[in-house]
Amino acid sequence: DHENTSRFLSRLAGVYAQALDLDRAISAYERIYQQLRGTGHPNAPVALTNAAYLRVGVGDFEGAAGNYEEFGRAFPDQPDTERLVFKAGEQWERVSASKGVEFYRRYLKDWRGLNADHEMEAVYKLATLSEEMGARAREVDAAWEDVLVTYQRLQPTGQVGVLGRHYAAHAEFRQLEADLEAYRQVKFGGNDTKNAEILV
Repeated sequence: DHENTSRFLSRLAGVYAQALDLDRAISAYERIYQQLRGTGHPNAPVALTNAAYLRVGVGDFEGAAGNYEEFGRAFPDQPDTERLVFKAGEQWERVSASKGVEFYRRYLKDWRGLNADHEMEAVYKLATLSEEMGARAREVDAAWEDVLVTYQRLQPTGQVGVLGRHYAAHAEFRQLEADLEAYRQVKFGGNDTKNAEILV
């Protein structure tokens, strides 16, 4: 019976966790989740979340990220689902920048519009990770432009926090730096009229 097995595995996972046998605790929590998945049992999301937290603790960032994303698929209507799914981003970044980019694209496709700060962070991460990976200049510029466009769309809602404003300021500053560099490349001549036309 699922209830008795779940209760036994929960106690067992707790014993393993207290004994710092984290691999066995992870295994027990994931077995609980597998047994209870789709049953509506309240221990299913708890078990999956515990397994994800412990995977972070043992340095299995890919496994933790996978569990966080599985939480989003299995429990889309829980109040903390979006927050837990977003945690996958940090873990994917620890695996590789390209895995981080892939995640933030998925996040924006599936979760955009639910949390203004996470949306701002996701577009910012896409810009910084693309730049870090050496993506084409056009792709990087488009990603930074998306940071500004996203901020301009979200700012009137009053839901963008301090970090979101920081991300937008970084994108704006980057654009100002590019404009300044372009200005430095301008060659002025002796004709003031032509010089004025260059500046317009």
